[in-house]
Amino acid sequence: MVIVKNKLGRPSELQIRKQLADLLQPLFATSPSLEFQDYLTQTSIDDTKVITGVSVYDGEQYLGKVAYITQMTRSGAQDVYQIHSRRIKKERGDRQSRTTSNLKSALKIAREVFFKDPEHILGARIFAKLKSDYASMVWHTGAIYKDKCHYFYESAFEYVINVIDGNPAPIDPKLFQVVQTDAFRQARDNHRITKAISRSIERDLGAVVYVDREDRLSLYDAETKAFRKVESTYDLPKNYQEKYTMLKVVDLNQPVEHVGVKMELEVNDGKKIYFYLCPGDTVITH
Repeated sequence: MVIVKNKLGRPSELQIRKQLADLLQPLFATSPSLEFQDYLTQTSIDDTKVITGVSVYDGEQYLGKVAYITQMTRSGAQDVYQIHSRRIKKERGDRQSRTTSNLKSALKIAREVFFKDPEHILGARIFAKLKSDYASMVWHTGAIYKDKCHYFYESAFEYVINVIDGNPAPIDPKLFQVVQTDAFRQARDNHRITKAISRSIERDLGAVVYVDREDRLSLYDAETKAFRKVESTYDLPKNYQEKYTMLKVVDLNQPVEHVGVKMELEVNDGKKIYFYLCPGDTVITH
């Protein structure tokens, strides 16, 4: 019997719909490293809850979902297997999902798409997602800063032009009041720190650390492309131990200069907290 776990990681006491069990049993027999977690249930006539859909994992990696559901078609209701995976590519409709009423076809699709990525591929995908999302963060902090200082630069430019034309005009004292406000300086510092960390990310330096489904730390070194698991913070390289500890108590999307940033990323259809750690030793500024 294939064990299906609930969202707390315990074996589920719910029954598995027979048609779904008919798919999971041979799939598990050929790939015993797979794990199944219930995500879709229905209540039968006798008020018994039955599992009709499971999420599929291999170790820490989320691979997709498989369910046995009733689907409405032009000819009426039809019971079908629905398989979801980022590896499924179609020209039309849901590009990550396929349906079939045939058990053999469903099993063939599942075996084709439910397999684990090599760790260096997973690490590279995580870093690429972090790089993309962080670039958006740099743009956002830059937009806020430019919005606060555009009037200052516009007026300064006009003053320079007037000087060149030999007709200097007095500088509006309000300009100096604007740049001395806490809001202006905070926006400037946020953008400066965000850009500083961006330079390391863009050069593929530093590392990404996160806690996986097995409650272990996974470390991806962006420079060497090496991926490894460690048992605790103390097993991380020394220059990353303090940075990881510091970022754990920092808010999401709040870069810390010379340390890194903590972000929530969606990789392989699953959201998780990732820690980007800057290269080199920790530098404390006062």
